[in-house]
Amino acid sequence: MAVELQGRRRVRIAGALIASRFVPALGAGQTAPAITAGYEYAHDRYEYFFENPSTFDTPNLVPHNFRQTYWADNHWLSIAARYRIGGRVNETIFAITPSREIRADDVDTFFLPSGDVATSGTSGRADIRSFRIRHDVNLGAKGGMTWHAGYQYRRDRQEFHAQQIKTVTHSQPPSIVTFPIDGAETTISNVHEVRIGVGREWRAGQPWRIRARVDAAPTTYAELSTILPIKYPGREIVFSAPVMTLNPWLTIERGGRWPIAFVAAVTRTFSYTGSRRFDHRVLSASLVVSRE
Repeated sequence: MAVELQGRRRVRIAGALIASRFVPALGAGQTAPAITAGYEYAHDRYEYFFENPSTFDTPNLVPHNFRQTYWADNHWLSIAARYRIGGRVNETIFAITPSREIRADDVDTFFLPSGDVATSGTSGRADIRSFRIRHDVNLGAKGGMTWHAGYQYRRDRQEFHAQQIKTVTHSQPPSIVTFPIDGAETTISNVHEVRIGVGREWRAGQPWRIRARVDAAPTTYAELSTILPIKYPGREIVFSAPVMTLNPWLTIERGGRWPIAFVAAVTRTFSYTGSRRFDHRVLSASLVVSRE
């Protein structure tokens, strides 16, 4: 009997050692089920650039590109739920912005056979509204590093103001002409990210935790839809770009029954081709409160 008890104790000790080596040593704030609410302010810029043949007072197609740039700074409100499925910690986060007036540029460039470079476009105001949803799965830890996988979808809808100022320029001979037009333009940005992430946690005294994490989405798919009901009635123009997204972030959290966390994050994209680009840069700061 004593030998059997000793054997069971050895098995339990061996199991504990294995668990301590391969199971993440996470704080309760990361593993316990929780509901989280947050506020975020984002300094947000994104730009689409595409090349495709087009016409500009010419019978034939000429080399052409267009660039759309958005100053998408906004306030985000989020709600999240952390829960377990199949023994793994999952987290689902939904965030939304109010409608806000921003600057938005839409410029086309044409390279004409004569050597003239012509541009035609607007730089005006638009109303933007955005939302995003992200799902994250904790895959476990090894060597003190915790691995994650997940998916994020973000949608931005821009309604250009009815009155816009259009500018047309030529390089040969140099000229600039501006005149008012009816905007009547809607654009929609859809961005899909399949993410893999790695992070680490440190304790800074009993109630404090610091977490650093980097997410990468090498197969980000960015899609821009443009709706011009006056120029192209009943038609939606769609362009897409494959890019890579990097998203490092730092969390400083004070624990307890109602943990409060400050999160600083950066988002940066890298395009794979020069003819189809999506350039997105974000600096954000968030305040998050949880109920565990």
